[in-house]
Amino acid sequence: MAYVVVLDDSELQRIGEKLDIEQRLTKALPSSVHAPTGSPQLALVCSRSRIDQNLHPTAPDDSAVHSLAWLGMVMRPHGNNVGPVDKSITIDPLRRCHVAVPLDGRNGLLSCLSSDHADRFWDALNSRIVTVLPVETRDDFIAAISCRYSSLVKMLEWLLALAEPSPLDSSRLEDRSWQEQQDSLGTLFRVAKFPVSAIAAWKRPADRDATYLSGLIPEPFENALIEHDARTTGNAFEDNLNVEGSRCDIQEFYDDHGRRLEVANINANAGREPTRRRHDLLSRGHEQLRPCPVQAPILF
Repeated sequence: MAYVVVLDDSELQRIGEKLDIEQRLTKALPSSVHAPTGSPQLALVCSRSRIDQNLHPTAPDDSAVHSLAWLGMVMRPHGNNVGPVDKSITIDPLRRCHVAVPLDGRNGLLSCLSSDHADRFWDALNSRIVTVLPVETRDDFIAAISCRYSSLVKMLEWLLALAEPSPLDSSRLEDRSWQEQQDSLGTLFRVAKFPVSAIAAWKRPADRDATYLSGLIPEPFENALIEHDARTTGNAFEDNLNVEGSRCDIQEFYDDHGRRLEVANINANAGREPTRRRHDLLSRGHEQLRPCPVQAPILF
């Protein structure tokens, strides 16, 4: 499912700078509006703009156009009670759409949806409260936006992976290995006081011998040095990854204060060395430049 939050364009402009800084939005809604499950849900924050009557004199006085302004996730759909009949939900993380995404009109995104899903979305846009779209309408909308706006695909992939990271099965050797690496990585982040949400989006690697780090889905717009290197060195980095046996087991993370944390897998080989009893992760803080090794025993 997906939450649809509609705000006047003037209101979004007024709070835009605050949203850019905090990257979260708390919104009240009736207690009757609830998710069928307690799992995280996608949130679509849309803007409503009044039609200029001078340009469109035949349009009704209350006519409006809508566009998708922000994308985010509601990690706790049950929300918090704020009274006998209301509750609040928090969209966190919340990210701005950096491309114009008109929703209604002849060329709007709703024209790409099936008629039933378009009608549901249209009703949500014209509702005065936060509404919930069924999962079928959400999926149809995601498919449409992915086809028309390729620049938003990575953002949607990251947000949905936050909601539903690939599960780990303790009966599988590689999954037990990844679980230990996941625990070690979480320990490093808590010790360094970095936000654990930065490593929450994870997708099972196709290669069972790949490291846990290789399955992390980074936020698309983070300014990592490894991304900078990939841009400035052309295709050399990508070509190296395509060489059989090559690995990339180093990841860099940044916090809100500009600190950098490097994490590297050492001797990490999930499926080919079942007798090995430890995973090694090495981290280095940018400020102290002192390696901090973490060893986690595998429990067979």
